[in-house]
Amino acid sequence: MAAIRNVPCNYPSISNACVTANEGDIVWIQPGSCTIPSTIFINRHVSFILRGSGTNSTTLISGAIQDCFEIDNQSANVFAISDLNCVGNAANVAGFFAGGSWIHFYNIQMTNLLYRGISLGYGLVDHSTFIMKSGGNGQPINFGGYAPGGGYAAWTNVFNPIGTTNVACVEDCYFMAEPGGSGNGFFDAYYGAQLVFRHNVCTGYAPSGCHGYESGDSSA
Repeated sequence: MAAIRNVPCNYPSISNACVTANEGDIVWIQPGSCTIPSTIFINRHVSFILRGSGTNSTTLISGAIQDCFEIDNQSANVFAISDLNCVGNAANVAGFFAGGSWIHFYNIQMTNLLYRGISLGYGLVDHSTFIMKSGGNGQPINFGGYAPGGGYAAWTNVFNPIGTTNVACVEDCYFMAEPGGSGNGFFDAYYGAQLVFRHNVCTGYAPSGCHGYESGDSSA
């Protein structure tokens, strides 16, 4: 039976709750602020809800690690993450959140984005805010796509008609890029990713990030 797990905002409590949660549980992080010093791996083929107490109440700060949460749920249900303020780190080469499929991000605020924020194959990101800091390699959302083999042959290797499955959707979000940043734009995409990017506000300068043959990765 699904349960609500109220956990204090500290790394040991959050990590333990994430690796022991059952299908359909709610892991509810209470108000506070804490640093995530090492990656929390969620790979037990379960889906649950990871929820903060609001973007003004629960703050997770990334340590100098490539990702804070690595999610491989492989469940038929949607894994949901919401109501968190997330402070990025220049070391987040894989993203503050890194995951594959069936993930829904809602009401997430990501500040101090100096590298990747959310990396996913497909899923939904909505009603969230992303602030790219100057001097960084900003890339708020990274779409990994789904194509066995990847590389130049991504589109020929994948049997996935456009617009059916494995689609990433980003809508009703706000993106801001401070002057002086680099990186791959407000979003990036690889390996034949399919995406819908609509009803978003993007302010500041950021280059286009959908890779093509110029980089050896076939584009979205």
